[in-house]
Amino acid sequence: MVGISVGRDTEAILLVGHGLIIPEPYEIASGLTLVEPPEPRSKAEIADATDHLSAYVAVLDGQAMQHFAIRIEGEAIELAQRAWNALWTFHLLSLAVSAPVWPLYAVSVQPTPAYSLANRQLCLPVNQVQRAGSEKLTWAKEHKALFDALVTDSKFSVGMRAFGNSQGLLDADLRIMLLWSGIDAILCAPETRLRETLSRRASHLLAASDLERSDWYQYVKRNYQVRNKAVHGAVVERNVLKSGKEEAERILIALLRTLHPVLTGLAA
Repeated sequence: MVGISVGRDTEAILLVGHGLIIPEPYEIASGLTLVEPPEPRSKAEIADATDHLSAYVAVLDGQAMQHFAIRIEGEAIELAQRAWNALWTFHLLSLAVSAPVWPLYAVSVQPTPAYSLANRQLCLPVNQVQRAGSEKLTWAKEHKALFDALVTDSKFSVGMRAFGNSQGLLDADLRIMLLWSGIDAILCAPETRLRETLSRRASHLLAASDLERSDWYQYVKRNYQVRNKAVHGAVVERNVLKSGKEEAERILIALLRTLHPVLTGLAA
């Protein structure tokens, strides 16, 4: 069970993450700083500092794939809530680097550290690690306020969670289905002429010129065919599914990075 442990002596919370390497500590918001991950602990130390087997496993496995942490500071009375809300920051960082970034476990920084689970999925694949330069970190910082506003919108939230949760699925066809459900949620397509509507709306959001609009339209329309085959259980070659999964990720994260469709609305 995901949870944040906060005690009377807690100084800060560390949300330890995978998928991102930072050049130096970076404050992404007041009291919210990207830092190096904590030093690995022994099995005995982890066992003493966790209350549940799931948390023990998450910390033990997480130490082998940890790359950074988010340090949350603030008054003790609000620290747990701030840390809970900060879990969304991993999604924001995914958008900043256009690649999966996710939490592994949480550490309550206090005289005797306490560990807890920060991700419902215990079996996570090891992805290619992204190096976040100043440009990408600045993008995340500048867009955080808008992102925080958007996560309360059901369409954006579904799209963002579809991207994040798809990373824990081992089968490419199931990942394709979930990714396209996120695309559909953002573009609010009707039940009829779905492929045409999705392709047109995506091209209008993602393109800056008529030529780009035409390219995106054909690109989305072509990849939607792979989605149809996955949904309807057609026999598809493994390399086609792998490519279809990667292209669906590219489309969804590009739409999420626009950070405006659910606020501005879309014409039919």
